[in-house]
Amino acid sequence: MELNKTAAFFDSRIREFARPSETSAFDNLVKTAQRAINNTRSRDFEMHLDDLRGRNFMILWRQDWFVIDRFKWLAEASYLFPNSREHTELVIAGTAALKANDIDKLRNVVEHLDAVRIGTAGEDEMLSRTNRVELT
Repeated sequence: MELNKTAAFFDSRIREFARPSETSAFDNLVKTAQRAINNTRSRDFEMHLDDLRGRNFMILWRQDWFVIDRFKWLAEASYLFPNSREHTELVIAGTAALKANDIDKLRNVVEHLDAVRIGTAGEDEMLSRTNRVELT
């Protein structure tokens, strides 16, 4: 079920942004993961599923709109940060980068925000934010 969900997410939201080599590699890895499902003695399936999710994220991470949306989400989610002063400083830096249209600097700020926040981003969280951006 998780494999189908991850593959469907790629097909519906990410494939259009993927390079041809990424598309074929993703499709091949899906087939490999499908074969690994039947091997209950191995943890290969979970490894392949994590790899697929990581590929989804990395393709999205190249998209400026995704970085901007992720920054806005993290900026609004101050409750996820144990150090409110650090969060505020990073939001100020990210806002300045956004106003200057410096997406590379914004990526650095988002990476820092992700590194200091409480919890980890799951695919469901990524999907919900991605759906919001693409529907607006």
